[in-house]
Amino acid sequence: MKRLKALDVLLLLVLLPAWGAALALHVRQLYRGRLAWVGVFVAAPATRTEHPTVRGFWPGTDGAASGLLVGDRLVRAGGADLRGIGPVGFVARAASEADAALRVPIVYERDGRRQEATLQLTPARYPWRILPLVVSLVGAGALVLLRVPDAPIGRAFFLAALAFAAHWTFFPGGPPVQTYAWAVTFLLASLVTFPLWLRAVLLLPEQAVPAGRPLPWWPWAFSVFGLLTFSWVFGTPLPPPLGQQGSLGVNVVFIATLLAVITRGFRRAGPVGRRQLKWVVYGLYMGLVPVLLTDLVTALVPRLWWLHEAAVIAEAAIPLSIIIAIVRFNFFDIDRLIAATAVYTFLSIVLLAGLFTLVPPAARIASGSLGFDPSTAQVLLSGLLAASIVPGRRYLTAPVDRYFFSERYALSEGIDGLLRELALGRTREELLALAGQRLQALLRTGTCSVYAQRGDGFGLLFQRGGPSLPALLPPSSPMLAAIASWNAPMDLQGRGVAGRRRGPGRDAVETLAPLRAQVILAVRRGDLLAAFVALGEKRSGDVYTTRDLALLSAVANQLSGDLLRLDLGRYAPRTVVETLLRDPSALELEAREVTVLFTDMRGSTRFAEALPPEGLREFHDEFLPGMADVVGSHGGLVVKTIGDAVMALWNAPLSTPDHAARAGGAALAMLATLERLNQRWASRGWPEVAIRVGIHTGDALVGNFGSAARVEYDARGDTVNVASRLEGLCDAYAARVVVSEATRGRLGDAFLCRPLDRVRVRGRSQPVDVHEILALRVLDGDGRLAGLADDFTAALEAYRARRWDDALLRFERLAREHPDDRLVQLYLARCRALRAAPPREDWDGVFEAPAH
Repeated sequence: MKRLKALDVLLLLVLLPAWGAALALHVRQLYRGRLAWVGVFVAAPATRTEHPTVRGFWPGTDGAASGLLVGDRLVRAGGADLRGIGPVGFVARAASEADAALRVPIVYERDGRRQEATLQLTPARYPWRILPLVVSLVGAGALVLLRVPDAPIGRAFFLAALAFAAHWTFFPGGPPVQTYAWAVTFLLASLVTFPLWLRAVLLLPEQAVPAGRPLPWWPWAFSVFGLLTFSWVFGTPLPPPLGQQGSLGVNVVFIATLLAVITRGFRRAGPVGRRQLKWVVYGLYMGLVPVLLTDLVTALVPRLWWLHEAAVIAEAAIPLSIIIAIVRFNFFDIDRLIAATAVYTFLSIVLLAGLFTLVPPAARIASGSLGFDPSTAQVLLSGLLAASIVPGRRYLTAPVDRYFFSERYALSEGIDGLLRELALGRTREELLALAGQRLQALLRTGTCSVYAQRGDGFGLLFQRGGPSLPALLPPSSPMLAAIASWNAPMDLQGRGVAGRRRGPGRDAVETLAPLRAQVILAVRRGDLLAAFVALGEKRSGDVYTTRDLALLSAVANQLSGDLLRLDLGRYAPRTVVETLLRDPSALELEAREVTVLFTDMRGSTRFAEALPPEGLREFHDEFLPGMADVVGSHGGLVVKTIGDAVMALWNAPLSTPDHAARAGGAALAMLATLERLNQRWASRGWPEVAIRVGIHTGDALVGNFGSAARVEYDARGDTVNVASRLEGLCDAYAARVVVSEATRGRLGDAFLCRPLDRVRVRGRSQPVDVHEILALRVLDGDGRLAGLADDFTAALEAYRARRWDDALLRFERLAREHPDDRLVQLYLARCRALRAAPPREDWDGVFEAPAH
């Protein structure tokens, strides 16, 4: 349980004891039979030396029976002098002076003469009925506060529950100060109970209320209920008839408003919130509709006010539904309960209508034609009509589910279809794969995986969605130990979900966490575990209900006995799988620095046209594995291949400090490997193959970007995009390997590089300094490439400094020394053009890269 905040602790320590004291006084008065109403309303005297006068009588009370009339001046109540006493004081003294029979001797003045009368207090009807309601409601409110501490919704429910309980916890009688305390409590609670309940339901669902957004003020308009109901009880400050009629009228408006707001909240809630709110809404409707109906009757016929008091008993459904919603909202399938209630209610109405309209005439007909006694015929026909409820329920349940709970109906029908398909007989592998596919589609889960026995361990047979799972669970795996002890569907949804009384312990739940499963189905052959299906969260956000678990149990039973042994081929590099086996968390999405390499063929279309289909297949069988072997030997990871293109990654998932240098070495090794392959292919008459390589180093989001179709370890972000663009720049600069400044800075002196240009690639606003890797320095025995790199760097510096004549001289010398260098020819052309038409003063030397 989360730790309570200071405000929550304060509310619990102050309000609960205060209400507990009021409840104790209430129970004391009930036990002593002293809980009664003073049926006389008085008007306060003008001065402290005068006496109050009779203003009216409690609705339904016979004032004449007491001998009092409106206008009588009340002098004494028992032994208490009423001089200067107002309405509340009179009730306090009358309740205090009443004898065991709830009678109070009254001395009054009428027409200047003092007389005596006996005032009979009115005992509270159904005095014990309120106790279960208020105790359970306060308990539910405290439970909400404890379960969701420091949350507006928790405090709102708690305060609403306390206000309602304080309103209904009557404790007049005893010393006058006790009645005064009750009057103050009653007034304050009556002023705030309706607004607090509306505030609570306005917060439902909690996730639909923007943080920091204030609640509307209009619920506080219902504070008028406090003045009205106080006037109904004490006859002040408003006329008692207005207090009674107004209280009932406001009650009707409040209930209608409350139901409207809670229904709106239900429509805004997510699937899980709706399932919880269904209990709350169900309880509110069951508890408040009877009160609403009796209030309407009482507003029209005031003497039937006791109907309202009796109907309040139905409100016990409210705290009960709240407790179920919080503690075990799915103990019963609320959808199934509502559907069954609707079916039986409809059939009951039909049955009652038939008993009154069809049975009597049918009994007379049967009596006349068959000679039965009319009463006997009526009993038999009534029994036959009642017996039709069972087949009627079976007939109506499917239509009700289909139209009102279509998702549940579709699941039930789909499971029946799956069971029929499994019964047709397939290979063991097909059976389990079919089960996983169908269950994932029927339940619309985000993840679904199937493990089958493979040797002594369990291999992954089927997976959709979620991070990559271990390809093999060894016999010693704690997961297998946790699953092997369960026969029924293993519910991992959390405490109270699906109504389970006993579920896996915390250790088992943590052990199975890598599966990302909410429910695990153990498939057995006899007593041995043969396979298991792990089902993740539903995309709808809904939970697995008791009905779902029953259907899944039927699937597991259908599959039991099929021993599975399959090595599922995953589209993931071996290094990723090995990393997952050692540390599954290593494949979680994270931002880290990586080096990304892209390579693609030059002129792949013309090459493909030059080869027959069989030759093209041979080419791919040799080219892509050759490139992948080079990447792997340099510590990289082939993330994906698209046609002839390869994307490789360094420094993920395993950390590689010299990842840029490894990528640069791999690029040169790819060129060397391709040269050897070209010699082999030349003997077959194939055209020569050339590749482009682009490398960039930077931050990227790396990890498992698995989809419903496959698990894929990948990198995403600007770094990947830039590497792809650099690969496309190779043709523009007649380069074989183009790297960014970020990569060049991490290569060190082991590589001979020369700057190419400062370009702005598509999709990036900031320019990128790009370089070309020429060779490894150790392989430049004669120093020719080192000289080229140094001379080209000096020429490019003159070019960027706008020294056109100096740059031209340097590039012309390079052109004579390296006549085949197309990059030198490119800059010769640029220098001549810029010397003839110099650029503006703000020229920064940035070249706009062509689209690629």
